[in-house]
Order: sequence, then C-alpha cells, then structure tokens
Amino acid sequence: MFPQSVKYAVASLVELARRGGWKRLVKIKDLALDLGIPYPFLAKIFPQLVRAGIIISVRGRGGGVRFARHPSEVSLADVIRAIEGDRFFDDCPLSFDPCKGHEERCPYVNLWDPVRDRIRKFMESLTIGELAERRTE
Repeated sequence: MFPQSVKYAVASLVELARRGGWKRLVKIKDLALDLGIPYPFLAKIFPQLVRAGIIISVRGRGGGVRFARHPSEVSLADVIRAIEGDRFFDDCPLSFDPCKGHEERCPYVNLWDPVRDRIRKFMESLTIGELAERRTE
C-alpha cells in the first residue's frame, strides 16, 4: 500500500522517537544501520521531512536530526504528505485517472470516497509518538 520511501520514513521517525529524538540529535547513519535501511536512501528522504517541518537537521560534527515538534504532534498523514504529497490521499485504486475535478463523471466516487475519508482520518489521528510507544524490542 505504501511506497518503500514512506515505510522507511515512518520506521526511521518511530526509531528517532524511541531514542528521544525530540530532545537530542541522532545521526541518520545510526538510524539507517539499526533499521537495516540503506543510508544513501534514508539520507535522500530526510530533506523532505525537514522541508515539511517534521524534523530539524544540524550539519557538522556532533550534528544529526531531531524532531521539530514532539512526535505526538506528528501524524502518519504528515509523513505521507511530506514524502508523497497529497497523491496518496487523492488517487483512486479503481481508476487510472484521479477523480479530482471529475467527480460527476466517475462511476466509483460513491464507492471510494467514504473509504478514502476513513483512511485519511485514521492516518491523521495516528501519530509517530503512538507508533513509538507500541513498538517493543
């Protein structure tokens, strides 16, 4: 359901939260190593999270990343939008073309819109903080 980049972003943010990454800096290399994610791939994802205001990046010796706000204030939807834009929430799995602006001609709008709305609400209510609390060693 999710692209690999979103899965990596979520996994790394959950791990960052578990490490107290709202209070202190954590190196991306350490996250990548511990999660088994290729460092170059993860390093390309983090600038998107910085631009979205989810994390802060500090360069140089002693640098790393930390949350821009508490993980309990970062929703799964925030992360998805940072990586994928609104495409995830706008695309329809039943049609090749997005329905936006063409709802009156789409035969699936009454089927998919209620499901899409529930998925969006769920993703907006679930936070990285909650995911980190649920994760056990």
